[in-house]
Amino acid sequence: MYGIRVFQKAVFLCNLCFVASCWLRTLQVESQGAQALVKTVVVLGLLLALPLNILLSLCLIWLLLWKKISFERLNRPLFVVNLLFLLLTTVYFLYL
Repeated sequence: MYGIRVFQKAVFLCNLCFVASCWLRTLQVESQGAQALVKTVVVLGLLLALPLNILLSLCLIWLLLWKKISFERLNRPLFVVNLLFLLLTTVYFLYL
């Protein structure tokens, strides 16, 4: 159970990096230190957010369906937000 909660939070951070990377694509970054940070955010956001979000959603839905975990013990707001980010990232990669 603890591992799922940590994984939920890590995927949420990747989802925040996805939003930040979409925003950072419009900016010009000049300094070297900032460019390294931008590259890290872009990798987490654009490359890892969608696959990790799909994996987390499938794992949580499987655990809920097979009653390995109760919905009360799950961090519900984070689960809902991650599902919304899954929808957002899927639409972004399919249509943009």
